[in-house]
Amino acid sequence: MTLTCHFRRSNPKPTSYVWLKNDARIWQRQTVVKNIMPDDAGFYKCQATNTVDTGTSAPLKIIVRYIPRNTRISINEMDTKVKVGQSLTFTCSTDAYPLPTRYSWYIETDSSQSKYNASNRNSLRLESVQRTDEACYTCNATNDIGTGVNSHPFCIQVLCK
Repeated sequence: MTLTCHFRRSNPKPTSYVWLKNDARIWQRQTVVKNIMPDDAGFYKCQATNTVDTGTSAPLKIIVRYIPRNTRISINEMDTKVKVGQSLTFTCSTDAYPLPTRYSWYIETDSSQSKYNASNRNSLRLESVQRTDEACYTCNATNDIGTGVNSHPFCIQVLCK
């Protein structure tokens, strides 16, 4: 991303420049070149100062599109130990723009990993947990840009009644 501050009708010419992102000062130079990152999204303005006055540009909105990142799983219970017959909801959370359109869930047992479910919902509900549900679960999310990396495994232990 390259941002350059130009003021056409400045007399005398500007002697200093300040870039603002969401109204906070971030750079003090006329031209800024940087590799764009998701956190760079926001409203940018440039202020140019000469010996007479300071002028401020109109805001420029920067939108950064990126694949899902920081994907993680949480559950509706406080403990990863679940009783047989109990219901359990896993939630897959991620940071992405645009928002994800598909979530994929995977089950990892001692012997293998298999795809469990894919849908447009970020939750996976087990209505009546059984011993066979004891495993480690991972998820990933997909948006228009691509598919993010899998979450860290979230393992549950199923307790008999």
